[in-house]
Amino acid sequence: MGIWFKEMPADYCNQLSFFEEDVMLWQNDKVYVMDNHRDAAWCWLQQCKDGESYNFMHIDRHYDMGDFYSEDDLKFFKSNRNMNYSTYANLMQKEERAKVMRWDNYIRLAYDLRPNWFRTNIFLTHRQGDVCETRRKNNMKIYELDTLFMYSYMYQYLLNLSEFLDGVVKGSGDLKWIVNLDLDVFFYHFDERIHTQLFSDDYIVEIGKLLQRALNKIQVLTIAISPDCLIGDDMEKKWRNGFRTIELLADKFYPLWDFPFEKVK
Repeated sequence: MGIWFKEMPADYCNQLSFFEEDVMLWQNDKVYVMDNHRDAAWCWLQQCKDGESYNFMHIDRHYDMGDFYSEDDLKFFKSNRNMNYSTYANLMQKEERAKVMRWDNYIRLAYDLRPNWFRTNIFLTHRQGDVCETRRKNNMKIYELDTLFMYSYMYQYLLNLSEFLDGVVKGSGDLKWIVNLDLDVFFYHFDERIHTQLFSDDYIVEIGKLLQRALNKIQVLTIAISPDCLIGDDMEKKWRNGFRTIELLADKFYPLWDFPFEKVK
């Protein structure tokens, strides 16, 4: 049936889903759906083990690779490994001016916290945003691929992973994947005048079918709706485009069948 960690409010489309704010977080087994991708690292902490290694696939319009947190923030995470969702979501910077977790820094923080979770790192993005070099010793190596061939690359790396494939780190061929999907990858939104869906409905359904086939090779799948980055004349229409896209993925992807669409229509 799935569970809520932050339940969708009745006035969801009037609530802020931007930068460091989130509206909802839902889980069914190892699949999580959220509005703001900043919650993804908490989900990985629930599903991934400290001492194990994984591969990482980031499918998103943006890199989400900012380095905007302090050593004190890292120390807090290291000493509070079992923090609940509310603690994670509301954790403030030392100066109390902003929250620690943002929609553009969670990958870097997770990498600095658990570098063994990121052996082979495949990025399918529109190359928007910055890839910040970390101020720390660990530098995450990523291998970038073109989203134009998203389905083919997901098929190759998730279903037929071989160490002969480009970007695959030696010794990572048998590892499970952390898959991090943002629905904004399916859209182009330059400003309010230029916005369109880049991939057909049928294509999105096929992505869901592929995820179903690859489910036993996935350790955790985090899906961000990112309504601010979708198409629509207002926030309600953007949210509805997000739910519609989730429904397309759910057509053949069984963990999303239990998503409570009826509560948010």
